Amino acid sequence: MTHLRVFTSQDTLDAWVSGELADLDGDRLTLSDGGAAFALEPAVLFTDEVTDSGDAAALIGKVKCLSQLPALGAEHYADSVLLDETAYTVVEGYVGTLDRSARRAPRAPATAPTGEPLA
Repeated sequence: MTHLRVFTSQDTLDAWVSGELADLDGDRLTLSDGGAAFALEPAVLFTDEVTDSGDAAALIGKVKCLSQLPALGAEHYADSVLLDETAYTVVEGYVGTLDRSARRAPRAPATAPTGEPLA
């Protein structure tokens, strides 16, 4: 069976939780409408290579869990990853793996900060 996995940035996750669009309990994210739940693992999205040495590892546009970086020989700090002599800008976030067994009754629809219902 294929596992549904999705990356979400830390900023997006913070907005969802503060906007009551999702609940966060440890490493588990549950969406408010529909109750889909995801197991979260810290990860980074590679967005840019900043040393002009080229993207030999073909990481731009890819997501890697932090647990995978040591095996690549990469070091992560804040919004950067260093791999050999190549430096990348990354977006910090999480990979969420759908928990297909977790479903709960949906809550009332959330509203946007303007008071408009979210579609």
